[in-house]
Amino acid sequence: MKLQLNTSMVPIFTGTYQDWEPIETDDHGEEVEIDYKHDDLMKSIVEAYQAKTPDILETLKGYGIDFIDSIKFTGGYYCPREYNFETDSLDFEIETNDKLMAILYSLETTEFKDFLDENFSDRDGFWSWTPNNYPELMDAIKNKTDKLDQSICAVIQYFMQQQPDNGNEIEREVQEYWQANGYMGLDYKLI
Repeated sequence: MKLQLNTSMVPIFTGTYQDWEPIETDDHGEEVEIDYKHDDLMKSIVEAYQAKTPDILETLKGYGIDFIDSIKFTGGYYCPREYNFETDSLDFEIETNDKLMAILYSLETTEFKDFLDENFSDRDGFWSWTPNNYPELMDAIKNKTDKLDQSICAVIQYFMQQQPDNGNEIEREVQEYWQANGYMGLDYKLI
């Protein structure tokens, strides 16, 4: 099954406001201001994710997410007008395999049920579009309901949160690659 997803649903890119700024220094080691277009920055980040796709897939499988056969960063991205409620995100596609259902059945545990309840239950200031209980999540995936994408993402998030670094290894590796490759050709100038 092929799904169109976004990094706002799967935390493998947390946005540009953390460590995705290009850095240049003068002869004294002092940082110099840089001027660039944000769209160009986003395109260079997408290129880095595209280049690292095989490594990303391998890392996900290492997390126990081996129901994904392929991942492809499509080139699409989103940048909010204001960053107070959301952040930048990248579009990607995954293709799942037959292991998905076996993994889902293995997740009928108190720990996974608690994860769903804690992370996807409505509360003040948060309205969830993701099932917050195991039977609804299973139904959404088995019957491919309108909550299919969110349900698959919840399963991926669960496995990522089981990692010592909460799955941030993927973004860190892509970012190091991006920096080592001259910000993937980002056109910028020193101010």
